[in-house]
Amino acid sequence: MTQQADSADESNASEHKYCPNPLAEFGLWGNCIVRRTATDPELLFLCLAAVFTLVVAIFTRSLFVDGREKGRKELRAYVFIKSGSITGVASGQQPNVGFTIENFGKTPARKLIVLCGLGFSSSFDKLGVKEFEAVKPMGTLAPGGTVQYHRDADGRVMTEQDMLAFEQGTHSIFAYGEIRYIDFTGKDRTTKFRTMHNAKIRLLGPHLASCEDGNDAD
Repeated sequence: MTQQADSADESNASEHKYCPNPLAEFGLWGNCIVRRTATDPELLFLCLAAVFTLVVAIFTRSLFVDGREKGRKELRAYVFIKSGSITGVASGQQPNVGFTIENFGKTPARKLIVLCGLGFSSSFDKLGVKEFEAVKPMGTLAPGGTVQYHRDADGRVMTEQDMLAFEQGTHSIFAYGEIRYIDFTGKDRTTKFRTMHNAKIRLLGPHLASCEDGNDAD
């Protein structure tokens, strides 16, 4: 009887020892630790505290990353076309477009470049748009600042046939392009724009209206 009691005591004591499994030594999913936490409230509390700390750390990091990205978006420059107008829409004249470009962001837009093309066609897809040639930067556009940009038709003069198609509403004048700049993080940004002028728009004045497609910004 004494030997059996001693053997039972040794067996019970061994259940409270760490298992040789190395995973259990670190409080992971070892069966030994699971048994210990059931009989050891202090160890159970420590395990729960460790899990809670890990969850809080992951959540805090997520908030930090999201907050940093949100802060960058709020502080960066946003350069867009504010308004556009056109002149020279008459037989024997050369169309000329003018844009007011504004930085709607809170930080400067550096190395501002405006690339613009002008065309006359029944649709934008039939223009045969070519790649823009490299131009020199216009400089830095401050927050809330504006800059005026003008572009002619590279010597193309409106003919009587052109004006007839324009007045009949079968053809439009398209002014399109890109605004490129660098924001305060050093990242290249691009604003794509596409505007048009036709007989219906002309009734409202010498304005350029935005097309349904072709306007985008990153």
